Amino acid sequence: AVRALPLRLDPRDFVSEAQRVAARALPQEVVVRDRGVALEYDQELTEGQWQPVVRLHLPEKMARTLVAEELPALDRPLRFVVHRGQRGAVHGATLEALQERLDAPYTEAERWEEAGPRRGGRGGPGRGGRGGPGRGGQGRGGASYSSDRSTRKPRRR
Repeated sequence: AVRALPLRLDPRDFVSEAQRVAARALPQEVVVRDRGVALEYDQELTEGQWQPVVRLHLPEKMARTLVAEELPALDRPLRFVVHRGQRGAVHGATLEALQERLDAPYTEAERWEEAGPRRGGRGGPGRGGRGGPGRGGQGRGGASYSSDRSTRKPRRR
């Protein structure tokens, strides 16, 4: 019932034309180390005041080795995000905070491993893994062939 009602919002009721023009003029990406890095504009509540910020969406390898001198100078404070696929994203209010979080273990298994040795579990004795027999039991490399040359067809030259 209520969900089916049409909701008409006009951006001009909330944002002036000058503000929209200024927002459209903001860059959508910057170049860091010859790569385009996406920017995301947002606001954070700091000490009861809304403050504009911009998030740099960095590749993990770049984020780990980046130094402050390589960061772009923008009109608002920088925040940082590294996307790790299914493992989620890592956020940092500063480059140093982001790099510390990237160095920390990010899965329960890694936290557990860092805490000390454990019994059983993944990769332990008795578990299958790489190098064992593959499909059909032939081992690595797929089908096996006889080393007897007489059973093979001669090559055409």
